[in-house]
Amino acid sequence: MERICCALGASSIRSLTLASFRLEDIAQQWITSYMWCRPSNASPLGWKEFDKAFMDRFMPCSVRATKAKEFEGLKQTLGMTISKVVAPQRCDSYSDVIDCARLIEGHSMEARALRESTRKTKTERQTSQRNEWIGCMIVMPMSIATTNMSNLSFLEKFPLSSMDIGAHVIREC
Repeated sequence: MERICCALGASSIRSLTLASFRLEDIAQQWITSYMWCRPSNASPLGWKEFDKAFMDRFMPCSVRATKAKEFEGLKQTLGMTISKVVAPQRCDSYSDVIDCARLIEGHSMEARALRESTRKTKTERQTSQRNEWIGCMIVMPMSIATTNMSNLSFLEKFPLSSMDIGAHVIREC
């Protein structure tokens, strides 16, 4: 996140504000309480101070050292893929598996809702266009009736009257 904010040219303080929007659940509660507990005369919280406080709270040095040793000791074999190594470590308990399943279900429900809203928007747009077209078909006979009959010779090619066409269009919808 720090690299993204740096690439965007955001200041240290602005980077922290942007990063706080990405936090969820307990981390979001933590940053809110952390900001409120700071003295009123304290300088604005910068990225380095936030990074240190966040890592101390959610990833203590002992955990970081253990994870670093695990990573250094990791050896890849021919049949080993990242998913085979990472997945078992993520789900050490039944509750971790349930949390992972809920996360996957949540993403699939969000994707389904997005597809449905896109489908509804497309259907509404098509209905609106169809209604405009029907409106033109209904208005057209009135405009034809007010024109000079000598200009209507092209209608002889059509076997249906304008009322038949309007009724047909309305039935099709």
